[in-house]
Formats: sequence, structure tokens, C-alpha cells
Amino acid sequence: MEYSGRTRGRVGQKRVQSVGRCGAGRLQSVGSERTDQSVGSERNVQSVGHDLVQSVGRWLRRLPLVGRPVCSARMLRFDMVTSGGVGHSVQAGGQSANRTSDTPLLCDYDGHPLAGATGEKVLRVGLSKVRGPIHSSAGRQLGFDPRGWSVWLLPRPVLVSLVTVEIVALVAVAATATLVPVTAQALMWCGLLVAAEVIHLEAAQGIERIRELGAEGHPHMHLQSIWIFAGLLLLPPPLAVVVIVVSYAHSWLRVYRRRGVAHRKVYSAATVVLACTAAGAVLHLGTGGQFAPYMPHADGFGGMVTVLLAGAVYFGVNYVLVIFMIIIANPDKPGRNALGNPSDVLIVLAAVGIGCGIALVVTLRPWLLPVLMITPVALHLGLLLPQFQLAARSDSKTGILAPEFWSELTRRELVRAERIHSTAGVLMIDIDHFKAVDDGNGHLAGDEVLRAIAGAVQGSVRGGDYVGRYGGDEFVALLPGVGADELVAVANRINAGIAALEVPVPVRTPGKPATVSGLTASIGAALYPDTATDYTTLLHAADEAAYAAKKSGRNRVVLAPQDVIGVSIPAQIPAEH
Repeated sequence: MEYSGRTRGRVGQKRVQSVGRCGAGRLQSVGSERTDQSVGSERNVQSVGHDLVQSVGRWLRRLPLVGRPVCSARMLRFDMVTSGGVGHSVQAGGQSANRTSDTPLLCDYDGHPLAGATGEKVLRVGLSKVRGPIHSSAGRQLGFDPRGWSVWLLPRPVLVSLVTVEIVALVAVAATATLVPVTAQALMWCGLLVAAEVIHLEAAQGIERIRELGAEGHPHMHLQSIWIFAGLLLLPPPLAVVVIVVSYAHSWLRVYRRRGVAHRKVYSAATVVLACTAAGAVLHLGTGGQFAPYMPHADGFGGMVTVLLAGAVYFGVNYVLVIFMIIIANPDKPGRNALGNPSDVLIVLAAVGIGCGIALVVTLRPWLLPVLMITPVALHLGLLLPQFQLAARSDSKTGILAPEFWSELTRRELVRAERIHSTAGVLMIDIDHFKAVDDGNGHLAGDEVLRAIAGAVQGSVRGGDYVGRYGGDEFVALLPGVGADELVAVANRINAGIAALEVPVPVRTPGKPATVSGLTASIGAALYPDTATDYTTLLHAADEAAYAAKKSGRNRVVLAPQDVIGVSIPAQIPAEH
């Protein structure tokens, strides 16, 4: 597993803005536009600038960078001088702004002028793929500066912890480098494992990219441990480290480079080195002081226990170090969020188990390794299933059940209720005056409010009830085995929970409050089988009851009457406050 996620504020694929300064002559654009004229024997400014920038960009993309620039700290200053004249006219988007050659135009990544350039148009340079930090000053060449790596922008506790773990990993590598001689057989086994890892990841890289997208703020469980744990069982420590380094370097280049942050992957590799060191110590003690390869010495019940214990230590050290880093890097989030999905632990345990089998096969029958490679690739395909299930079941904005999945669950519950002669209640929750919240604070604020309301509804229902998004500002809840009185009581509890909300929202207009409060809801309730005996009619009855609640003054609960098939619910139905 590894420390996964993305740096806030990273540039991604935004276009880099530039600073332009010209002497004489008229410059109409840089990169995407064409210059209007050439002065005397001077080379075409656009061609020179474009060639220089593209060359630097290609060079930077070949570098093994250890960080990403952030917008506020990285800018590109592009000084161009032409002969003659006193100033120049900068064209952007078909408009121009006259500037003197003594005042450079300084812009951030979003194209907003800085350093006295307010209100003036900006120059653009086609550098959307430049990955490294670019510094600028007059008369200085563009270059690669480690001081610009985003790792230095980390909070001090995070940076200290990260560097400490990596230094300890280096010490562990140095301390174990000469314990076991490297033989020709070990080199052959190392080559087999490295080749197998490369082929495995190449076959599954598309799957891994999709899986990595869902790993923000959680441990990213992957199947590289198959080859790493097999290397631990077979190889001397230096060659086991080679397998780890090649595995992480290859996955960085082929999967994570365009979205990940390199210092996280380096840290993850360091945790795996420490995990292998600790597990190797267990194997050494459990096999009576033997060194790798351990498989010939791990025989019988004692050998099985030793390998299982080594696998547990390998997993535990790696897991604890990754969780620790996620928690201190996200102090504003609950620590339990860093634990990830408990079912993901099975991925690493499965990888350790398959790694044991591969180590045994490599020891006895190396030519069977290509056959066994089918197993991890097929297992990798299955790893997408939980993410597809989550995407299909959950509403992306609120995290509660998606409308389609809630509808499916409700239909199933009604069938079950009919079979066992039970009841079920449906609540239609319509937020009052939500359009005013959206219009007054913006859509981003509206989304925050919807998330908070979803949490309030989820926290107000009983355990085992199903809460879903119905659409827009409407929510639905299914309460199996409920009576009319309890259904209304839960609905009133939901209303009270919504009314108590105070939601911090992004401020769109200066002077506006940064908190949305005073929210209310009109709730319609319908009961199976008293109100209706089929899904469509029951949901329609709850919807009509919610409409009646709005018509009768909002911020209330209306219970649909019995037997409403084909009948509109009148607004004067008594409301529960």
C-alpha cells in the first residue's frame, strides 16, 4: 500500500502564463499568435520564443522530478528584445494594451496580471505540459531548481516525518547490504521478478489509473506486494531493494506521474523497505538464523507460522507508517478516514499470499512463473468492482444513495414487506426556498448545503433505514417495518436536524455571511400498505404529501391518507409540526 493523493493547488494542465518585455517593435502575441513584423535582421521573435520554450519543456519533461510546482510560487518570465522604437503593443484575445519596455508584464497561472500589471492583457506561452519548476529573472536562463519542489511546501511535522522515515530506510539498506552474498542464481531470480512486475503493471496500468483516482486521502492498496514479498522470500536484501525501487519507479512512470506527487511515492517506497527489513528479521529468527532464500528453510508447521508472521509484520509496518503520514498531513479530517475501506486490507493479504506461492514456484519450477502471472492480472481486474459499485450506488455530491439505487432498494423492500406481511414508510423531503440559497450564495455554496442536509437526514433516521437523493433539492428515505406514528416522529426529527444546521460556505460576495442557517423542509410521508401497495403509487403519495406541506405553510410534515390510488392529496391535510 502507499501514501496516495494530490497536492492542493497544483498546476495540473493549466497553461503557464508569461511575462513579456520587449524593446522596440510591435509584438502581437507569443506562442499561439503570430508576430506582425520582423525588424531588420533580427530573428522572428515568436519563432525564437516558441523554439526556446518548447526545447526547455521537452528537457524538463525528461527529468525525474521529485515534486510539483504550485501556482503561487512558479511563474515564467520571458524577456524578449527587438530593435527600434520605444514600446510595444501586446495582443491577447484580439485586444491590445500598450506598455513600455521598462515594465515587464507579470501574470499568474490563471492569467491575472501581477506586480503593477493590473488591468492589462497577458501573454500566453504554450507550456501546458511543462512539469518542472520554472524560475525567472532578467538575463537568467530557464532551469531546474530543486528549491522549487513542492515537498518543501509541506507543513514542518509532515516534512520532518517524511525525511526521517526515508533516512531510516536508507540506513536499513546500508546496514543489510553485505549480510548475504549476491549469487548468479539470485540475480536470475531478481531478473524474473522484475520482468514479471513490469509485464503485470503494463497489462493492468489502465485499471490501476482508475483505482488510483479513488485513493485521495486513503491508503492506496495495490498488487505490487506480490512481487515485493516474493523478492523478500528469495533475494538478498540489496536485490530485494532493487525489486522495490524498480516496482515503484515503473509504476510512477507508467501510472502516477501525471497525477501523483513524487515525494509521496518515494515515502511509500521507503515504508516498504522498512516493512521488508522488519519482515526479514522475523524470517531470519524463525528459520534458525538463516538468510535468504528463506523458502528452502521454511518447512513444516513452524515454517508456515514464520512466513505468516513475516507477512503480518510486512503489512503492519507498511500500513502503520502510511496511516500515520495521512493523519498528520490531514489534521482537519477525522483520523478514521485515513484507515480506508477495511475490505481493502484483503488486497494486501492476498498479494502476500500469492507472493509466497510465486516464491515457491520460482525456487522449484521457474518456468511456471508465466502461467502464475495470470492470477495477479485477473485479480487486478476484480479490484475495479468496488469502485464501480460505489459510483453506481452513491450520489456524487452528497455521498448518500443515488436515486436509481434507492429506487431499487425500495422496490425490493416492498416485495419483502409483502411477503412477510410487514410495513414500510417513505419520506419525501423537499427543502424550502433552496433556490434562494443557491442564487444568493452560488452553486458551490449550494452543494455544501446539500451535503450538510444529507448528513442531517442520515443522522436523524434509524439504523437500517435508507436515505437517498431524489433530485435537485429533494431527498427520500425508506423506513422498513415502521408504523404511522414512528414514521411521523422520524420525519419531525429530520426537520429539527435540518433547522439546526449552520453550514459554512464559500464566500462569493464580500460582506455576505459565510454561514447558511435557518433551513427548513416540507416532508411528505406515505405508509405501505396503508397508503398504497405498489412503489409508484406510494412514492407519488409521499410527493403529493410534501406538496401539501408546502401549500399549508412549509416547515412541516404531512402524512398521506389511506388508499390514495389515483387521488390527489388535498392541502388541508393536518400537518405535524
